Amino acid sequence: MSIGTWIGTVIALVAAAASAWQAWEARKARKEAKESENRALEAAENASLAATRSADATEKIAELAQRDEERKTKKEPPWRIEYQSGSRYALKNLSGERMDSVDISMKQKDDLTASEFPTPIDGSSQKSFIYTRSAASADRSLTVTWVWPDGTPDSWTGEIPAS
Repeated sequence: MSIGTWIGTVIALVAAAASAWQAWEARKARKEAKESENRALEAAENASLAATRSADATEKIAELAQRDEERKTKKEPPWRIEYQSGSRYALKNLSGERMDSVDISMKQKDDLTASEFPTPIDGSSQKSFIYTRSAASADRSLTVTWVWPDGTPDSWTGEIPAS
């Protein structure tokens, strides 16, 4: 073998090695590009889901705000206090909706016996309590707190009627 043949063989081997190395780099680049594409798709899907959740939350907030506004514009409260007999009175739910966590209180706590409270009260139903006016109390205001069916807490103050 002549020197020219040896040089030609070495050049051919170097060219083959360079070609193999370029093929391996190209395959690696394709793999990285595919992984990058998958990450981009996943990020786009996550962004889309986040935007959907955000839109749903905004819609829910707007709906709750509208319900709250509608409730505030009602002229009559959902409650009426009625005299029953003796020292017994009733808190009546005038709405057709069940109200949860209904509780009653007065400034003069000794005047009120409300062992059944807090309690849920169904629509068009009532719960009884005992009011015994003490000599020290001139205020007949009864404060009612409750939670609407949509989860919104609310309160109302009414006057206990004369017996």
